[in-house]
Amino acid sequence: MPKKPAKSEVARTSPEPRYLTIKAAAAYASLTVWFVRELIWGRKVAFARLGNRYVIDRLDLEQFIEAQKVGAR
Repeated sequence: MPKKPAKSEVARTSPEPRYLTIKAAAAYASLTVWFVRELIWGRKVAFARLGNRYVIDRLDLEQFIEAQKVGAR
């Protein structure tokens, strides 16, 4: 079985930006901007504050979404 690449390796090889603004994160995950803000305010997804701007690591957003999955019956 092939070795799974490390988180940092995936981020370096992907053509998409690693860090997303709230608006970009909402578009990327097909969510509303308001919902992404609530995730940040509730500290349900990791984020960084750069000045007055919040950014979310794309991989952290994907991990959050994966954790929300519900199995089929």
